[in-house]
Amino acid sequence: MSKSLKNFLKVAVYDQFWSVVILNHSKVQKEVLLSRDEAVALYAYTVCYPPMYREINAALREGRLNNFLIKLVDSALNKLPIYSERVVYRWSVPTLDEQGKLAANEVVIDGAYLSTLKVPNELTMVEHDCMLIKITHLNGRDISLYSDDYSPDIQEVLIPRGSSFISANIQDTQFDLTIEQVA
Repeated sequence: MSKSLKNFLKVAVYDQFWSVVILNHSKVQKEVLLSRDEAVALYAYTVCYPPMYREINAALREGRLNNFLIKLVDSALNKLPIYSERVVYRWSVPTLDEQGKLAANEVVIDGAYLSTLKVPNELTMVEHDCMLIKITHLNGRDISLYSDDYSPDIQEVLIPRGSSFISANIQDTQFDLTIEQVA
């Protein structure tokens, strides 16, 4: 266990996170493809209570990149294969600036990781004003087996930080917004 991760997480929590990752993989008889630290860092990123992803993504959006969890998540994503299905989905409320850029066919760059779903299922935890966004991605990674919320209904695909998107300009009544990853 890396010293930074050991200091951040108590040993019991670290071991608990690792045990859940092992359990998730055993349910589908798959091998863990990541180091223990990388797997635990991805799991920690997906934990909702407390929402560690908010802290990590805020640091990324503010340009604070020298964080051991960011380094471990980056390393983990680089080791996982690109998710083979081209389309993923996200419940979110883009900022007014992002909405304006997409409407003007300008590129929107997200400095943070982007959590998406394999299927556009209705989630009970989304805010009332969330938009259902259909995304054609280039390099999202299936992290569902490393997720705190692993279930058949919630299969998470994480798009790496610093990705760029444009409006797909497709009118699809099933989705509030359709975008394409361009980088």
